[in-house]
Amino acid sequence: MQSNLPLHIVATALLAGVGACAHAQSPGPTLYGIVDAFTGRYQLAGRGYANVVNSGGMSTSSWGVAGSEDLGSGLRATYNLSAFFRADSGAAGRFDSPAPGVPGDTFFGKRASVGFAGPWGSLDVGRLSTPVFISMIQFNPYADAAVFAPIFLHMYTGGQPVAAALATEDSAANNAVQYVTPVFAGLRASVQYAFGEVADHNGVNRVSSSLTYNLSGFGASVAYARDRFAVAVGERQQTTWLGGLSYDFTVVKLFAQYARSELDALNRTYRIAQGGFSIPLAGGRILASWGGTPASSACASLRGFWRVAFPSCIAMLLAKSPCCASRVRSTSTPEPRREAGSRSSGKVASAWRSNFSIRVFKANPRVANGKGRQFTAPRAKYSLV
Repeated sequence: MQSNLPLHIVATALLAGVGACAHAQSPGPTLYGIVDAFTGRYQLAGRGYANVVNSGGMSTSSWGVAGSEDLGSGLRATYNLSAFFRADSGAAGRFDSPAPGVPGDTFFGKRASVGFAGPWGSLDVGRLSTPVFISMIQFNPYADAAVFAPIFLHMYTGGQPVAAALATEDSAANNAVQYVTPVFAGLRASVQYAFGEVADHNGVNRVSSSLTYNLSGFGASVAYARDRFAVAVGERQQTTWLGGLSYDFTVVKLFAQYARSELDALNRTYRIAQGGFSIPLAGGRILASWGGTPASSACASLRGFWRVAFPSCIAMLLAKSPCCASRVRSTSTPEPRREAGSRSSGKVASAWRSNFSIRVFKANPRVANGKGRQFTAPRAKYSLV
């Protein structure tokens, strides 16, 4: 939606007090956004289910204002302010304060930036999505579906018995400076540095970068992030690598990702794999994605969970099909293991559990009365997409 209100921008103090004054009037700001909600029965692995109306199934609901001013010679001053909200309750942000004295989601949680752009690329400062997050949503069929994308659950959202690799980190960085190159022969690079702004801890910061290639239906990406944070004594850090591949065969587009994240504070390593596809159908798409996390730790027993989901425009038909609904089941088995840190283990403890869902169909693995793994009936879960 385009506004008819005129806008004059003066961009100041972007870098070392250097400013630029807009000397040409440009079209007014653009108001943009998305409202996403779904209803159904929601259940994570190892948890009970709830009948819900929730916000942000396929994309987190948000709104924003963005614009630019022509400064001449191909140079533009740009700005972008974007905030999350929850369509089911009307509340601002993605989440409330988890405890007294702990802040909830910031108001412009998606993006708050000002910068310059031109033939040489773009330079922005403010709150910006990290290159690792952008790479994650570009190379999985669900993109930024925080509820339905398996890799999103395994990397950021969490809520399952195995912790998400980046649960302590946000998808955007505060106090960030970012440069993104123009596309050259299908290649684009981005580099981001975020200041920690912690007194007596000048080493606290976040660094993230990515290199992406997209040409003739083939896509590839390598992304890196290093988050150094302050602790009671000294500083610790988490390092993450993420690689992605995709190929568009026109009738189907394939996706694959692999991530490795190391958290030295807990001597913990996460290895996350994801594969999926997208099939165009009747003006929409059939999406499928599988994700798994074999997690290991020298100080605690962790379990990895597999998740497969098939959201599509034919979910209602699948829900009514007994041959689909009644045969969803797990095929993997837990590996025998000793307790981590025990004298007899000698190795890092690890294990596997399974959890399969078809959009809407979810087999819930659980152990009951010592009789081993049992599966409840699949639960239907629909999304307005």
